[in-house]
Order: sequence, then structure tokens, then C-alpha cells
Amino acid sequence: MMNLGLLLVPGAIALLAAAAWGILAAAGRLDRPVAIVGIRNGLVIGLLLGLAITVVLTLYLNGRSFVGSPLLDLGGAFSIGLVAGGMLGLLYVAIGALLMPVGLLVGLGRAWATVWVWLATPLLVAVVVALYLSF
Repeated sequence: MMNLGLLLVPGAIALLAAAAWGILAAAGRLDRPVAIVGIRNGLVIGLLLGLAITVVLTLYLNGRSFVGSPLLDLGGAFSIGLVAGGMLGLLYVAIGALLMPVGLLVGLGRAWATVWVWLATPLLVAVVVALYLSF
């Protein structure tokens, strides 16, 4: 059974993103075609990222033990890879969906929504992790 606590962080980020999109719409700065293309790009990248992590973890963990468990077969390794890849892809899209309306609100435009937000997302995560680890 999956730990539902894993969904708290992406869920909180998704709520913040929904609020940011609401503020963007209320301010009259919502450009639907740009937003649709941007979200589509993020979903494709998040899906590919999740699939890549699933494959890499499945291949790595097959026949190895994981956190004190006995040796994992292919099904167990795939299960862990699928959960990790799915969570990573979901977090990537949620963070990007939070950053996109912020950029559109301050007038960064089409290039921000379709390309740069999806390149900025991993950099933001790396900075947050580095700051967390520095304490």
C-alpha cells in the first residue's frame, strides 16, 4: 500500500499553482494558447523524466536489496522505480505549473511559458536542495 504522505508535497504545490493561476486570470494576464502549449510541454517532459527514472531504477535495483528488504525481483524493482519516477514527474510538473503563472504575471512572455520555465524548474530544485543541505 502506498504511503499517502508522499502526495502531500505535490498536492500542496498544486494548490499553490491553482492559486497562482487564479491570480493570473483575475489580473487579466492569462494567455490561454501560450498556457496550453506551456503546460503540454511540461507534461511531456515530466512523463519522459518519470519514464527514464522508472527504467533506470528498475534496471539498477533488479536483483539487489533495498532498505533492508531481501533481494528484489523484477516486479519489486519495477514497483519502486514506478513510484519514484511517478513522484519525480509529478513534482516536476507541479513546480513548473507554479512557476509559469508567476512569470506570466510579471510579463516574461511566451518563451518563458513554453521553454524557460521547464529549464528553470530543475535549477530551482537544485538550489533548494543545496540550501537545505548546507544547514
